Amino acid sequence: FNGTIANEFHLENGSVNVGIDAYRDSADFFSPADRYRTEESADNIGGFVQARIRPIDPLLVSFGGRVDHQTFTGVNGEDQDNTGASGNISLEYDLTEYFTLKGGYSNTFGGIALAENFIHNPDWVYTDIDPVRGENAFAGFGVEHLGFTFDAQVFRTQIENGRTPSFRNANATADFLSTGYDVALGYDWVSGNVRGTFTSIDTEIDGAPVDSFLGTYFTVPVGEMFTLSAVQRFE
Repeated sequence: FNGTIANEFHLENGSVNVGIDAYRDSADFFSPADRYRTEESADNIGGFVQARIRPIDPLLVSFGGRVDHQTFTGVNGEDQDNTGASGNISLEYDLTEYFTLKGGYSNTFGGIALAENFIHNPDWVYTDIDPVRGENAFAGFGVEHLGFTFDAQVFRTQIENGRTPSFRNANATADFLSTGYDVALGYDWVSGNVRGTFTSIDTEIDGAPVDSFLGTYFTVPVGEMFTLSAVQRFE
């Protein structure tokens, strides 16, 4: 369950979005054979402000922050409270009519993630689990001319204290690092577009190469990917 209340204030050179949001997540597991039921849950409330302004004509700046308070409840009914702040900034600068530079950085509080249902253990004993924090950065450029587009960027994502799957240990966490680049080429016409993207990603967990199982668990892809998409609208 989740909800958001927000308002967008319009300024002469941009806008500011201010609001609060909240969610409740729960993960339940029931084993008929072993006759036990487990549940983990997390309640979170946060406040945010995000500005998107153009201080000078070629420069677009987006920046903001938020504060979250999360209550995590384990399978034994014990609560753990954590509060954290997050911030972000991104820039786009039009060097010419066709060429744009872009970059951004964010540092994000993520609370404690719920464990996968299938590894719930009714005998878990929790210590203070460190809340997850993500740090993201990217830099790149874009070209657009006569319907053709070309984009390229490098990126880096670091996750600290990401909860890892373990039936024996409810407190297992790891540090995760993902680096890579992507390039995209596309063409737009009046009623549609076509676009191809190539992405290459290297990943590590606690300094060692990651396997695809843990990579998927962190919902971060591993290796090389090529994506092709096409859209045609019919009036």
